[in-house]
Amino acid sequence: MVRVSLLDAESGQRVLPTLYSDNCLCLLPGESRDLTLSWPAGGLSPGRAEVRVEGHNLPVGSVRAAAS
Repeated sequence: MVRVSLLDAESGQRVLPTLYSDNCLCLLPGESRDLTLSWPAGGLSPGRAEVRVEGHNLPVGSVRAAAS
């Protein structure tokens, strides 16, 4: 299982509420999935979105994301 979280890149805090097209998903090695995240317009300043990905058998990783 892979878990996805939206964070404020500056503070490291989760952005709540956030709606995910899928949040806990199963991926086999080499697989990928496109996800859509939505949050309130005032919930996060532009350029500060960071997506964290974590799972039981993988290291925690994160990537800066662009809001659209």
